[in-house]
Amino acid sequence: GVLVVCRTSNPGARELQDLRLASPGMAEPGRPEDAAGETGATRLFEHVARLAAGWDRGGNVGLVVGATYPDELAMLRSAHPRLPILIPGVGAQGGDVEEAARAGVDPNGRGVMISASRSIIYASNHPTGYPDAARAAAEKLRNQIRAALRPVRR
Repeated sequence: GVLVVCRTSNPGARELQDLRLASPGMAEPGRPEDAAGETGATRLFEHVARLAAGWDRGGNVGLVVGATYPDELAMLRSAHPRLPILIPGVGAQGGDVEEAARAGVDPNGRGVMISASRSIIYASNHPTGYPDAARAAAEKLRNQIRAALRPVRR
């Protein structure tokens, strides 16, 4: 399988991923306004998601969509209900676990992989205390994800 980078969680993502495509066939007349109040041409990250969905053969393609853009995450989930989604950007990057989980789950309350790196890797700089601190950070994230997904029943 492959996970296609679609909408990254970094603050500079908008510079490239929000670019509007002007190629013939990319504009969508009558399309509703996006979060910035703009209409018309498809944004690059939306086009990437559409391409990835077309490449999917038997559940072997998914998307990477950052937790720091929950509105776009919800929109992409709605447009692609069957694709798995890897959600980076919780923890040190500021993405909210609960908001990301709820925005990203599929109609069965599944289909997301929420990852955290820095909050676990840098849980401690003490050589003997690191294993316990990393484990505690990972368990905390797991518990937050479970709590967020528990009430989700679509």
